[in-house]
Amino acid sequence: MKLMCNIAVIVFSILLSSCVQREKRYYLTDVDKEMIPYKIGDTIYCRDEKRTQRILTVKHISMDWDGWEDLILEQYQTMSVQTEQNDFGLTLRVFGWNFGYLNQRAIQIIHSSNLQLDVVYNATGDFTTSASPHTTSKRFVLDSLSIVDRTYYNVAVYQHYDYVDSKTSEVYYNKTHGVLQMKKKGKTVFTLDSIVFAKNR
Repeated sequence: MKLMCNIAVIVFSILLSSCVQREKRYYLTDVDKEMIPYKIGDTIYCRDEKRTQRILTVKHISMDWDGWEDLILEQYQTMSVQTEQNDFGLTLRVFGWNFGYLNQRAIQIIHSSNLQLDVVYNATGDFTTSASPHTTSKRFVLDSLSIVDRTYYNVAVYQHYDYVDSKTSEVYYNKTHGVLQMKKKGKTVFTLDSIVFAKNR
């Protein structure tokens, strides 16, 4: 009986040890943190789907961990950019591991209209591209893009085609101004006017 207990303890220790050894933690890097240009106190002037000007402020930034199959823990940062009434805005989330098996990371962008699109980049902070006739999505990078008489550079574009209603949702994003424009099923729901960066950055 004592021998069986000793064997059980040894087996349990080996299993526990193997679990601990297999767990991996992926922290946000400095590159990840720089992919979202907003900081607490920044003010973002933009237009909604009715072309009404909205004023958003960066209200909340948090860091947390998420688990994946109990083996991988990824750190992520969430940022809330909202109007004073909280009736319009964006939530941005950057992950320390997302798509890690492809050496790719992602910025998840959620518009208050429940539109969610992702911008993908690599470990050095370069936006990545992908396009296939067999998929409903396309990612590419523009050297420059003009939106409402303003020119932006190094713009990541993600387009998602919905076969159900035959319409495309899009996001335009760069590292200096963040979200430039979002379209939900062909309808523009967010257009950046300007950003006033906080003085205490």
